[in-house]
Amino acid sequence: IAFTSTDAGATLPVNYTFVGGDLGVKTFAGSLFMLETTGNQTITVTDGVAVISETTANIDVAAGALSYFTITGAPATTYAGIAFTNPLTVTAFDAYDNIKTNYTGEVAFTSPEDALATLPANYTFVGGDNGAKTFLGAEFILRTTPSATIVVTDTATSINEDTGGIIVVNPGTLGSIEITGAPATIKAGEAFSGDITVTAKDLVGNVKTDYVGTVT
Repeated sequence: IAFTSTDAGATLPVNYTFVGGDLGVKTFAGSLFMLETTGNQTITVTDGVAVISETTANIDVAAGALSYFTITGAPATTYAGIAFTNPLTVTAFDAYDNIKTNYTGEVAFTSPEDALATLPANYTFVGGDNGAKTFLGAEFILRTTPSATIVVTDTATSINEDTGGIIVVNPGTLGSIEITGAPATIKAGEAFSGDITVTAKDLVGNVKTDYVGTVT
């Protein structure tokens, strides 16, 4: 006999040839069977000679334990102090790449490179999320150049995922111009001994490396 399943990822016993001592009945350990794909699945046993087979009733396969997240929608580049335009979606998966539609854990957002970032508050998934939650782009503001990531973490297990690559954070709108190097005292008619540095900064305080304005 041979075992097959509607689940292409299933683990099943190898083909087995009955012997007289089986008396027509063979018990297979439950540990030899594992289904990996969510939804209704069946297992079929077939006699290869007579081509006689029998199939189980539908087996409802739910997602397994949380294994990882994905974060989609994060921009490749953004501007300091400016909210994201597009929403970000966080999706929970089990170890077999099934969306964990029954996930009801709490997630927290952090940005290791940007302590000034504005990020969503902790969120607890509910049944209606079906394992995926979309957060508005307006909830995400990065403020520190030149780059950052956003990390989502399950607060109970510490399983986490980042935005997959670095988000380039460009300086934002011009906010100030700083002058450094001027002496505290000087004699009339005497040139300054040190250099004077003029630095353009954005509203958050990042050096505005893309500044091309004219100063007087």
